[in-house]
Amino acid sequence: MPLQSEFNHGTQTTHIRKLPFVRNITVIGARNSTAAEFRRAKQAGIRIIPVSEVDARGAKAIMQEVIDANVPTYVSLDIDGMDAIYVPGTTHPESGGMTFKQQKDLLFELNKAAKGNVCGFDIVELCPANDVNHVTALTASKLTALMMGYRSHFLNK
Repeated sequence: MPLQSEFNHGTQTTHIRKLPFVRNITVIGARNSTAAEFRRAKQAGIRIIPVSEVDARGAKAIMQEVIDANVPTYVSLDIDGMDAIYVPGTTHPESGGMTFKQQKDLLFELNKAAKGNVCGFDIVELCPANDVNHVTALTASKLTALMMGYRSHFLNK
């Protein structure tokens, strides 16, 4: 489907936002989106925090601002938000993304701010056919293990 379509790989968040039980959505690490995509997200009430803001402000400040520990948080980690050097096996590998450490810090600070009140987690945009020596699969599995460990650590603290 063309990127101008209402339905493409970059518009799923806009459609999720329309669900009656979704209160807010924050996309962290977006880059290389079109002006129209950013405008559509803003109109839908979706906050976008680009990689440059993660660099400038850090994971702790961002998560303290966007997470409400009283509301269960669902985390969907778009693996291609990371730099292609760490995750070559994605549908859209691009340079200029987050490092493994940045992603790890975001998950840690998310769970800390949420006090472990995370109701679900997934990783999207993993494309095994494009992976090199299973680097992306191993990175995704490590991030999943970290997420589970962080949630367990901060739950009920």
